[in-house]
Amino acid sequence: MSRELFNSAGKRLYLTDSERKKFLAAADQEERQVRTFCYVLAHTGCRISEALQLVGERIGKFPVSGELNYRVPDAKEAIAAVEARYAPQATIIDRIDGVSFEFPNWRFNLRSSNTEPLIRLNVEARGSVTLLQAKTEELLALLKSQGAVAADT
Repeated sequence: MSRELFNSAGKRLYLTDSERKKFLAAADQEERQVRTFCYVLAHTGCRISEALQLVGERIGKFPVSGELNYRVPDAKEAIAAVEARYAPQATIIDRIDGVSFEFPNWRFNLRSSNTEPLIRLNVEARGSVTLLQAKTEELLALLKSQGAVAADT
């Protein structure tokens, strides 16, 4: 495949290095999903339609909850309750950004916000929306037992 720098009308097709840096700096100011999409475009050189096709294929293979934000009376206690419940079965536990638990067919991350009085939950599953929904509901029930209330968005 040939990567031409100009189209048949003489217009440049790709960003210069300085344009790419400005694009990524602007992307860094956006929410996580937009930022990730922009980084895919910038680093792969793919078209928007190609990136969207990748996303569509991955959604079916790896459905996600999206970031769920909840207010809790005590974030440390809520996270400790979740850890006590899920740590014994987890195949991997990672504490780099909050606490992440991985299981054979699903995983989740729970962390305190650094800028708001919230906890943030992200759940992912392998190829099963049903499993994703069940595990998300299970986690939310445990968080609600710790006083969690959905944050206004």
